[in-house]
Amino acid sequence: MKRLALLLAASLACSAFAQNGAPPDVPRNHWAFDAVDTLFREGLLKGYPDGTFKGSRPLSRYELAAVLAGMNRNLQSRLDAIKAGTVKATPQERAQIEAQLRAIRGEVDALKPMKGEIDELTQRLLAMRSRLGTMRSDVDDLRKRTAELDKKR
Repeated sequence: MKRLALLLAASLACSAFAQNGAPPDVPRNHWAFDAVDTLFREGLLKGYPDGTFKGSRPLSRYELAAVLAGMNRNLQSRLDAIKAGTVKATPQERAQIEAQLRAIRGEVDALKPMKGEIDELTQRLLAMRSRLGTMRSDVDDLRKRTAELDKKR
């Protein structure tokens, strides 16, 4: 949680300061530099109005709320753009997406012949569950009868 606080401390959603990467006060050799840099490049974090991150400073709940609200707005606008079909992708990004879709389609196609087997196994499982329920009931009856016999002795 402390590391999350350090990563999020720099962002105030109301900040107008734009970044192309990690702010200058984030040391390049810091263990979290790549994470901070990525979040700034993706537009998920914004720095303080003075352009700093202030990563060693404690995070207040107000700042955390502002960070999360800003991230939520950013991600929601990206999602809305995707849904609206207004997202512009580079040819390389399109190629990657198409390759991923082909891979997923291939996996789905490989599973299609197994549908009959899956359906059959599902029916067997349901039948076994039913039998187990009956067996539980029978065992409970046997326990009751055994207890009654023990009482009579």
